Parts: sequence; structure tokens; C-alpha cells
Amino acid sequence: MIKFFRKIRQKMLSENKFSKYLIYAIGEIILVVIGILIALGVNNWNENRKLDKIRQSYYHKLIEDFQADKAYAENQIREMNSSIAEFENYVLYYNKPDLNLMEAFEAMKKNDWGVIVLEFKTSTIKSLLSTEDLNLIDPTLRDNLELYNSSKNLTLKNFNNLSNSARNILENVTMQGGIAELLLRLENQQQLKQDLEIVNRVPDIFIMTEAYFAFKISGYNGTIERLNNLILNADHNIEFIQKKLNK
Repeated sequence: MIKFFRKIRQKMLSENKFSKYLIYAIGEIILVVIGILIALGVNNWNENRKLDKIRQSYYHKLIEDFQADKAYAENQIREMNSSIAEFENYVLYYNKPDLNLMEAFEAMKKNDWGVIVLEFKTSTIKSLLSTEDLNLIDPTLRDNLELYNSSKNLTLKNFNNLSNSARNILENVTMQGGIAELLLRLENQQQLKQDLEIVNRVPDIFIMTEAYFAFKISGYNGTIERLNNLILNADHNIEFIQKKLNK
């Protein structure tokens, strides 16, 4: 093709047809420019296609993460509600008149003594927020992701602080001899209780244990509220992303 155009130019020059040659040269330049523009357009189109595929991949991964967060939050809420229900049943036991300390400990034993571990496993939002790929995402969605991530981190921080405090209380109770099963085993062991000096510590042990459960349950109630808000935010973001995918 290049040889063909070169021959035409040479023929025009040899025939001294400069004006025609000039018109031809301008036309050739225009064709070259058009060719470059087309090539750039195709290249941009291919680049945009690649970026769109990356964007679509992120959208699908975000939906998966939001759904996983929802399922996890709902499961944790069920566990917390179960623990709260056990504590409420324990409180109802106090409607019985003239309880003695060992009866109260026996009722307390039916509570959930553990503290739930809260830890989200999803990572797409966190990794996306730390890369330049964030610029591929719709601006409104970017803002939503940052708010959602901040809310999730705050929920985890508050809950972990609560959990650590509750565990510290329980550890102190245990070190004082405040294990319900031990107290029940010692019920008919007056000499052993005297040797261990448990009797004098029982009231403090009981009050500290009550504080542990009250502290934990209060924290669960606050965390459930925050987790429910996360679920609502996750639903909102899923709906937003699905609309983007369906365009």
C-alpha cells in the first residue's frame, strides 16, 4: 500500500502536476490522521472494555461480600438474642420469694457464660478502598462503601472493647473462686469452704458475676442495633449495585 502511494506521488511530480500532488498529499495526510484517530478510538474502546470488566468484577464481589456480611450479622444477632433470652429467664427466677445465695447461683448457672467473638471475614471493600481501582466505582457507591466500612469498623471496635471488659470481669470472678459448679460442690463441705475462705467472698463473687452478665447483655443489645443498621446498609448497597449491573 505504501509503495502504491509512493508511485502515485512520484508520477505526479515527474509530470509536473504540483497542484494535484498537493491536493493528493493533503488527502493522504487526512487519511493518515483518520487512521490514527480510528486506531486510538479502537484502543480506547478496548481499554474501556477492560476497565468495565474490572468494574463489573468488583460489583459482583461487593454483592457477595454484602450478602456474606448480612448472613454473618444475622447469625450473630440470633446468638446474642439467645443469650439475652437466657439472662431474661434468669431474671424471672427472682420472682420466687426468699431465694438463698446457692439457689441464685444455681439459677445463674443456666446462663450463657461465654462472650461471642465478632469478626467479619469479608475483605473486598477494605482492599478496594486501599487501591486506585476505587476510581472505577460509581462516586455515590464509593461514598457508601466508605461509610459502610467505617460503621463496620466502629461496631467491631465497640464490641471488642466490651468483650475485653466483660472477660476481665469474669476473670476476676473466677480468680476469687466464683465458679458456680465449685460453689455448688462446696455446699455440703463446710470445712473445705472454711479452709478456702470461700464463704466470706461469696457475696462479692455473686455481685461481680451479676455485673458481668449485666455488662455483657447491655453490650449485646447495643451491638444488635448496630448490626441491624449494617444489614440495612448492606441491602441498600446491594440494590444500588444491581441497578448498575442491569444498565
